[in-house]
Amino acid sequence: MFQNNLDIIYFIYGSSFVIMGIVVLRQPKEGSTFKLAGILWLLAGFGISHGINEWLEMWAILKGGNKAIDLLQWFCLTTSYAFLFEFGRRTIRVTGQSSQSCRKFLIKYLDWRITLCAGIIVFLFSVLSHDLLKTGSIAARYTLGFPGSILTAYGFIAYYVCEKDMLSKVNVRIPFLLSGVAFLLYAVLSGLIVPEGDFFPANWLNESSFLSVSGIPVSFFRAGVAVGVTIAVMEILNIFNLEAKNKLQYEILALLKAVPDRIILLSPDLTIVWANTSAIEPVSNRLNTPEITQQHCYRLYFDRLSACPDCHTLTCFDSGEVQYNQRTDPRGKIWDIRAVPIKNQEGKTINVIELSCDVTEKITMQKNAITARHLTSLGEISAGVAHEINNPINSIINCAQLIADKSENNLKIHEYSIGIILEAERIASIVRSLLSFARESKSEKIVTDIYTPLNEILSIAGTQMRKEGIALIVDLPDGLPYISANKQQLQQVFLNITSNSRYALNEKYNGKHKDKILKITGKEYRTNETSYLRLQFIDYGTGIPPNILEKVKEPFFSTKPVGKGTGLGLSISHGIINDHNGRLDIESSEGQYACVNIELPAVVKEEKDSSTNGKTRPPVQNGK
Repeated sequence: MFQNNLDIIYFIYGSSFVIMGIVVLRQPKEGSTFKLAGILWLLAGFGISHGINEWLEMWAILKGGNKAIDLLQWFCLTTSYAFLFEFGRRTIRVTGQSSQSCRKFLIKYLDWRITLCAGIIVFLFSVLSHDLLKTGSIAARYTLGFPGSILTAYGFIAYYVCEKDMLSKVNVRIPFLLSGVAFLLYAVLSGLIVPEGDFFPANWLNESSFLSVSGIPVSFFRAGVAVGVTIAVMEILNIFNLEAKNKLQYEILALLKAVPDRIILLSPDLTIVWANTSAIEPVSNRLNTPEITQQHCYRLYFDRLSACPDCHTLTCFDSGEVQYNQRTDPRGKIWDIRAVPIKNQEGKTINVIELSCDVTEKITMQKNAITARHLTSLGEISAGVAHEINNPINSIINCAQLIADKSENNLKIHEYSIGIILEAERIASIVRSLLSFARESKSEKIVTDIYTPLNEILSIAGTQMRKEGIALIVDLPDGLPYISANKQQLQQVFLNITSNSRYALNEKYNGKHKDKILKITGKEYRTNETSYLRLQFIDYGTGIPPNILEKVKEPFFSTKPVGKGTGLGLSISHGIINDHNGRLDIESSEGQYACVNIELPAVVKEEKDSSTNGKTRPPVQNGK
């Protein structure tokens, strides 16, 4: 029966190896860390060339052979075994760094030249023989096929042992062992059982003697082994698919961990299944265990004992639709939250990915933009009101002066008139300060004294300080150097600093207190032949904790509660002073005081004299 169907057997035999070769070549292996990836092309070469050899055998059975078919068949057979021998040799070499002395011995002597010598021997036996196909086939099987199959069998098993740490995560132990056993069988069936020859051992152990003993052609068993080898090798190739999948998973996890937004994977009971680094860092000091998993999101992020009343994640589980929400955490940060459902094949939501983006800065900037627009409008209104007040105030002053001049004999009326003039002039001074501060700030700097911009701000802020019970002490000596500055920008700096001091003093003292003081001092000093003007704003309020002292000049960093401050005042002030080639430093002792030091370079005497034309500078008055 088998003899009559040898063509089918050779077709299955050849097809198995050709399929194996094609699959090996088409398997993506780029970037693989497995050493096997670099030598599998040799196994593919064996499979394709040996499969073609078996198809040629089938063709000879069906159509008859000739010299051309014989020569091509011998070439394919010899080439296939050369590929197999080289594959086995290289497999052992890539696994030879282990401590087993046998592999080190094989590496030492299994040089590439041994493959070349074996090929030369086969070629000489073939061309010197009167029967090229038979003698050449026997020589190729003895010299290349048998040792190549043995080396490949040993190489597969040795590779699994050598790379066990990498392969332990992949269930490929059986395929590697099966490949080793299959190639051992193939070594006997194809390398020792050869066509019948007139020399030992081919005249004793050959295909004819095997058929007479078993009654089944050896090609049938070879075909079975070929099928087994193909199945095992195709299973081994799964290591590259799993490696690529794991690599992709690692890359995705690394990408998700690097995302600055908070990403957490939640189960239906709102237990955290996975979280990225951005989600772990803010709550790392509050974790009950080193792992964030198996903890409830509402407890960890919002200090609640149960789910939030309008939990968008629960809504996402119920509806299966993407949900959006915005929530403020206990630390005052505002989060834009999006809940995305993950569904199974039946369409049921099994998990939800919650993506949270910190929008505190964005919302603060929006509020600041609105506030800035309001302040601009208020400045315009203030300027208009100030202009309208100026005329009646001047009339009041003039009328009061007339009354004073004509009532010198009536002391009572004269005293009242002088009082009206003083208070009206005080109103006029405040109006002038408002007009100065409301004017559009220009970028150019002019040579100016420090008294004028500071006086104008204290005229505005001083009244509120007195109302709040803050004692304002200004200690600026006469003769302080001139500076090159933008007056409006300096006024903004002074207003920001005094505003912070007022807040700190009011937080510490509720009402009047003998230590509720804001002190402003100034002096001139020289370093490295450069003259500087130094101003100090000292308040005896709450002070600044040492751990955040360096952060208070960063944009949007504020010690005030949400809604009480933007965190921009000191940052803007720091930028303005830097733009004036000066320095702004802060000293503080928590709970005792805070001192803001401003240093501005003084202008040279010639520039000062030419700009001021010899005018004297008005002194700043103390206000209490």
